[in-house]
Amino acid sequence: MTHPIMFFFPYLYSGGVVGLFLWLLIIGYAVMILIADLIKNQNLFNIPVIISIISFHIYGLFQTMQYIPMIWLLIFLNLGYAMTIGDDVLPARVRRVSTLMTKLSVVLVGVGFLVYAAHFESKDLAAKYGLRIYSQDQERDQYAGFFQPSQRWQYGDYRWCGKRGAIYVPGGGDVGLEFRCQTPGVEKEPLVLTVFHEGQVLDIISFSKEESVRKMYSLPETPGKEQQIILEVSRTWNAHKYLGNFDRREMGIGVKGP
Repeated sequence: MTHPIMFFFPYLYSGGVVGLFLWLLIIGYAVMILIADLIKNQNLFNIPVIISIISFHIYGLFQTMQYIPMIWLLIFLNLGYAMTIGDDVLPARVRRVSTLMTKLSVVLVGVGFLVYAAHFESKDLAAKYGLRIYSQDQERDQYAGFFQPSQRWQYGDYRWCGKRGAIYVPGGGDVGLEFRCQTPGVEKEPLVLTVFHEGQVLDIISFSKEESVRKMYSLPETPGKEQQIILEVSRTWNAHKYLGNFDRREMGIGVKGP
């Protein structure tokens, strides 16, 4: 067992108890109608479908197979097949109960939508813990086209962008940035970083060695609004290819600040 109950935890922390209940309701109904059709119409094709649905969930208790998006295609193919079976194979009492549960599910989904709208992006939880946003990375919305901050490098916790990235500066004004070039082979082929603001070239920095460069830029002051700085590099590099590690990101330049 490498990741116990990994399959059901995402439903609990993303959809809560209601989300988990709705999913199990769908699965339970699908298995029930498949079994009823098997008994009533002797449809033997239902057997592998039932086994597939059950094994999908049992395997998810012990392994993380479901993190692969293509795997979900299999379960929804099974559910789609189950939905082609008419509910007339079920006893009248069971059909009445299933109709009632369907109405209850619609109500729960509607209530869930209203609750989500009232607590969009978990703003209440963020306020409870004194955070600007409910996220470990408090500055995630300030960077577009960037990876998560990296603290594994001996050079510090730089944010690495890809080929192109954007930095949003609330209010504008003087902005200090530190750029880190770690691209292999810059001695032969320098890395060129171009900094844009409002479509105009703000700066061009050429790196011919692995180094850090600090820059200061003056942007128009716009209280209550954001100024955008665009970064674009001449090429990227892959740490897995050059260093043989598990980092497969295509990285351009590392950034600290503003």
